Amino acid sequence: MTAGGGQPAAVVSPPGGALDVFRNRPFLLLWIAQAATQIGGNMVIFGLTVIISKSTGSVSAVSALILTFLLPAVLFSALAGVFVDRLDRRLVLVLTNLLEPRSADHTVARYLETRGPGLHHMSLEVADLPAALERCRAAGVQ
Repeated sequence: MTAGGGQPAAVVSPPGGALDVFRNRPFLLLWIAQAATQIGGNMVIFGLTVIISKSTGSVSAVSALILTFLLPAVLFSALAGVFVDRLDRRLVLVLTNLLEPRSADHTVARYLETRGPGLHHMSLEVADLPAALERCRAAGVQ
């Protein structure tokens, strides 16, 4: 009841409201996939934090772990955004998710196991790929 004795008016979302975007099925599926990916990634970070904390008892080790997740994002996100915005977003999304190691036998996981953490892949755009590869070989890049 309102002060005037009538029923309160129903709250109606105006057309073009914030939740209308979820009526677009492809966007909804993309949003759900991204939400699941973020939840999974954050669960991994939490689990690793607990494991590092219990196994070392060191606050510094936990801080180093958190920095390994945050520092690359802070350093590269603005620069990467400029380049990624020029590419097909679906392709970028698919490729970046494929590059993440999902199991111990994943190529990237094996590489990290062998060589340790650090920069493990980088993308560059060149006008002539065969010529660029030849210059890299001549310079001794493997």
